[in-house]
Amino acid sequence: MGSTPVRLWKRLTAGAASTARMRHMPTPLTAIFAALLSLLYMPHSVKAQGKPGAPASSSSPSSPSSSGSPASGGLQGISFARESWDAKLVKQDPNVLGLRNPKDMIFVCYKLLPGNSGTQPFILEPDAVPSPWGNAPGYEIGAVVAPTNPNGFYYQAEIAVKSGSTLPDFVTNGKLTPDDPTSSSTFALYWRDSGDAKNAPSSLKLWQRDYGYAEGELVLAPPSNGHYYQAVIGIKSSTDEPKFLRDAITPELSSTNQGLTGLSWRDQGAGEANFLAHVQPWVKDQLYQQGDVIAPGDGHSYEAEIDFKFRERGKTEPVWNTAPGTNTLDSGAQLTWKNLGLGISNPNIPANCRNITPSQPLLMDQLLVVAIDVTAIPRQTLQRIKILNLNITNQQGTSLNPTPLRPSLAAGTASGAPTSTLLFGGEVSATSYFLTWPNQLPGDTIPTISVNIVYTPVAPALRWEPHIFYPAGSIVTPSDTKNTNGHYYLAINSGISSEIDPAFSNAVTLIQTKSEGSGLSWQDMGPTPPASGPAAWVAGHTYGVGEMVIPPPNRVTGHYYRAKQSGQSDTNRPPAFSSISQGMSLQDGTGLIWVDMGPTVLTPAPSNWTANTAYAVDAQVVPVPPNGHYYKALSDGVTGSYAPPFPVNGSRVPETTGVKYVDVGTSLPSGAKLRAWAAKMPFFLNDAIQDPRTGHYYLVVQAGISDASNAPDFEVPIPRVIPSSASTQPIEWQDLGTTLPASVSLGIPQSDQTVNLLTYTFPQSHALSRFNLASGVVVNSIRSRSFTNLNPTTAATPNWSAINNGLIVDPILGVSVYVKPIDAERRFHMSDLIPAPTLAFSLSSPSTNFYFGASSELFVRNLQVVYGFSIAKTAVLQPTANQLSATTAATHQVFLKGGFVGVSFNITGFIQSLFIPH
Repeated sequence: MGSTPVRLWKRLTAGAASTARMRHMPTPLTAIFAALLSLLYMPHSVKAQGKPGAPASSSSPSSPSSSGSPASGGLQGISFARESWDAKLVKQDPNVLGLRNPKDMIFVCYKLLPGNSGTQPFILEPDAVPSPWGNAPGYEIGAVVAPTNPNGFYYQAEIAVKSGSTLPDFVTNGKLTPDDPTSSSTFALYWRDSGDAKNAPSSLKLWQRDYGYAEGELVLAPPSNGHYYQAVIGIKSSTDEPKFLRDAITPELSSTNQGLTGLSWRDQGAGEANFLAHVQPWVKDQLYQQGDVIAPGDGHSYEAEIDFKFRERGKTEPVWNTAPGTNTLDSGAQLTWKNLGLGISNPNIPANCRNITPSQPLLMDQLLVVAIDVTAIPRQTLQRIKILNLNITNQQGTSLNPTPLRPSLAAGTASGAPTSTLLFGGEVSATSYFLTWPNQLPGDTIPTISVNIVYTPVAPALRWEPHIFYPAGSIVTPSDTKNTNGHYYLAINSGISSEIDPAFSNAVTLIQTKSEGSGLSWQDMGPTPPASGPAAWVAGHTYGVGEMVIPPPNRVTGHYYRAKQSGQSDTNRPPAFSSISQGMSLQDGTGLIWVDMGPTVLTPAPSNWTANTAYAVDAQVVPVPPNGHYYKALSDGVTGSYAPPFPVNGSRVPETTGVKYVDVGTSLPSGAKLRAWAAKMPFFLNDAIQDPRTGHYYLVVQAGISDASNAPDFEVPIPRVIPSSASTQPIEWQDLGTTLPASVSLGIPQSDQTVNLLTYTFPQSHALSRFNLASGVVVNSIRSRSFTNLNPTTAATPNWSAINNGLIVDPILGVSVYVKPIDAERRFHMSDLIPAPTLAFSLSSPSTNFYFGASSELFVRNLQVVYGFSIAKTAVLQPTANQLSATTAATHQVFLKGGFVGVSFNITGFIQSLFIPH
């Protein structure tokens, strides 16, 4: 049994070498044996009709790179561009592919999921075949099981509520119609109007009474209504608001007996403010159904679950309904099982998915199809996958290995195939793609599959978009044009963006500023002294308003004075000039008032006010252009870039408040002058200092004199981060400020990324046996004969008689042809008892004894029971007239018919040992 490599066929047909080994056999036996070997070891490509494509050649699975970038460049295998997926990556017709049996198309199913990693943005997760049904409590709604006695179908748990006995009063106003308003059941069945019945599926049936309806089922209302409806299973909330638990499930309690109502709330995590603002709060006595979301006002959102006792399964396994799409009522509570179809563990993949195991291995001549469910990837992100690629390599396995190898993961290479459709986001989008390897699997090889994609990352620094995969390190700007703040935001973690914009406007990091030192203020000191100097005071002189004088020689003060009003000076004595100071007034004897205007000579002379200049306390300046007054600095300080509005009313004018710095990051701005901080040092505009603790530079934006003690306590503010919410915004965004990092180019996308989704080595494929060459022993119902003379004394008239001896026991050599090829490398299956037509001949009498019948595998591999019809040539007596000798009977040869039974054992392994070097 079993297949052998093509090289054996070539060696057998070469001629001399192979036939020389059998020359010790009789000539007829040699010819027959050679013919049997030719049939047995003929490659399938010679025996069978042509198939699409040749079997893949054996190669090491580690030779091509699993990343799809070998030395020769490009992806190995078959690749499909994104534009062709919906047309080419569909489930293909087995007949078109030339398969004899549709079951020879083997589907292995995976689900495409976000990898949430910059280097592995997507992964393929296997869709495992469900576990058998059990009667222990605790089934989740949506759980998928298989019958304990597999029937090829899978079933999904749902909640069902039995309809009432009377027809509901279906309404068409968009409100829910209670199925049975009088029912006191904890769960209630309602009907939601779905529109005109003309648009309903043609397979819909009218509403039925006392029927278990599951969530989402559709029915037709009476013809007079003209609408169709969808089943809604709901439960009313309690009268008391539950105390919602964080990171847990909150069960609602009945207001009457404090028992569980069957409604619970699962925490969905902290929600973004914009999202929570659109979610309704919890309401008492409100009808809720599975999946409803509420926001009670604690910053989190919660999802409704119909829970607890209604998940209990029955004690006895139900009788499973095998009609696709129908329901099987469980014997426990209100649980029902929806038939998902033949071998479908994932409803999004319309194919008979299989697990490849040693008991269900891949077989030669099968076609392998990798089915991928893509519903977990948003359409916007899926469109960024430009190429889908599949490759399968085959490494030579061990021929006739009774225990198929299970190698560890190894590298592989790539290839592709087709889709069905589903409404997604308002547009038609594929739910699954089928990558079909066009070459049939050879036997006794170890296949390795590799699935790769080429993905185009998002260009940096563009507007944020929903449903897009952003790897950690991605940079975006706010998408709301009305609230653009000019800031960039960095993705702290990888993920797929949500439908709702992040609150970028609430996450702006304020630029750090610091101030220190003293400010500069100016005091108006009055008019500038006349250059020529006033005349001395004269007694009895009439003075006008504003006239200026200096004291007489005997009263010199160094100041000059201005008449506040007109009048005549005292005729006897001058005012007491020496007893006053600048700005003070003194009275002449006649009532004339003089105002002290200050020194007649300013020392040093006031300089012109200059921008960006340091001045010490008491320094004196005049404005530019001059206004007739001069001014004194009240403190140490530095002027700004523009002169202050100098007053002429004797008041004080502040110019600066001290040195002011702004954090400019870790790079010194172009044109800035780096200086070391020191106490009481003037700092000017564009001066910069560096904080040695953080490495940040601080640019002077307001000049001034530094503090007399310590440098400012500079602090780097923690960047603002938009917190993530598991249900709305899984990515955390950090404010980067208004400056894009130098390493990032605005809007220039990164290079396409080749992502290896899957590299997996299956168990060894098995070769199918179509012939079996075996030797054995059979018992023939035809008996051997001997002859005796009943009249030995009468030589002239001998009386010969035939005597039947024992049954013929024959060693045989037989060949069996399997109507249905069998896998001889697996453990025994009951299907192996199917009889295989067998032709055998006796090894002791190859030209006289022949056997025609059948053989069946006999529970042990390589051992068969053979049975059927036999023909044996044997001697019979000639007529009495021809009996002339008393010592030798006259006989002739005839073929007799009979039956036989026996056992045989496979000798292929022995034959292979002769021809295949080890």
